[in-house]
Amino acid sequence: MKVFITSLLLFSISYGYAQQPDFKALKKSLAELNESLYISKYEVSNGDYKKFRNYLIKSSNTTALKITVVDTLFWRSKTAYNEPYVKHYYQHEAYQVYPVVAISYKAATAYCSWLSEQYNQNKKRKFEKVNFRLPTKEEWVTAVQARNKEAIYPWEGDSVFRENGASRANFKRSKEQIKDVQYTSEADILAPVESYWPNKLGIYNLSGNAAEMLLTEGTTAGGGWINTSEYLSINAKDPFKENFAPNTAIGFRWVMEVIEP
Repeated sequence: MKVFITSLLLFSISYGYAQQPDFKALKKSLAELNESLYISKYEVSNGDYKKFRNYLIKSSNTTALKITVVDTLFWRSKTAYNEPYVKHYYQHEAYQVYPVVAISYKAATAYCSWLSEQYNQNKKRKFEKVNFRLPTKEEWVTAVQARNKEAIYPWEGDSVFRENGASRANFKRSKEQIKDVQYTSEADILAPVESYWPNKLGIYNLSGNAAEMLLTEGTTAGGGWINTSEYLSINAKDPFKENFAPNTAIGFRWVMEVIEP
């Protein structure tokens, strides 16, 4: 099925219409997990994803456009007024550095395949051949621990709050947490991809903000802004496993696997 989707999307697109990724920014975003595997320091942003969508639009690939749609209607809720997010979260310039959400697993893997294709055609590339894809759970844990096998969070210690009461990540505070610590509103639902504090590898938001899709379809890690702190650690259960679908709290980040140095 994965091979079929990849071949369906990547594709009958004319290279002449390509809207390339920002390769300089991509190079700066690499965090090394080992000599042949890198992970992005950031969750994929609306701006990143929009370049991919524009590539498909210019090539008139209607099948791929349907599969990779950003369904902003998922922002609508019976319990909250989120209509501004329906209209503006993906499209408005102010949100271009925020994580892309409300997309499917197939859309995320198609983005990674497009990124692989674009990188491998770039004459100034560092590596001869690479493969961008979603991380495995083990690779995600490696990124979180940053070479500290005892770590359960991307930060030192076992508290989700800093000494001054500020949250270390973007997550849903319980009533007890709001009451017991200084409440600070670092995020407006979702936060920019370069927000809060990076871990020792320079990686942002591995826990919280947007839960991150993993290579195994239907699984995520890290929890999102809509989840409580119990879902932030590497040992936490997946809050979306029983009902995985496009969601305003689920995004993704890629790993880059070096196939030929």
